[in-house]
Amino acid sequence: MSQTGYDFFLYLDKMVFTHVEKKDKVRIIRHQLRHIYIDPESVKNPYKLTVPDIRDFSIEMTLNKDDQRWAERVMEVAMSLYETDKESNKPAFSMS
Repeated sequence: MSQTGYDFFLYLDKMVFTHVEKKDKVRIIRHQLRHIYIDPESVKNPYKLTVPDIRDFSIEMTLNKDDQRWAERVMEVAMSLYETDKESNKPAFSMS
């Protein structure tokens, strides 16, 4: 653990996260945590973020074999929520 008490912060989109099913919340967190890599050889900073590769793709497919298109569905939820939010914040048209 770092001297400040935190090694990583995981930021989640509250609007989206509160509108998806519990199983998708688990998938989102699990997916993001898979980007963390701890390099025990690095004395200065062993905590790193990784870039997804083909191995990660294969693991994701296996972990989500019951619903391999979950990320697309979550993205559609996000786009719908933000479109609705944008529409509700438009100023009303006036002819003054």
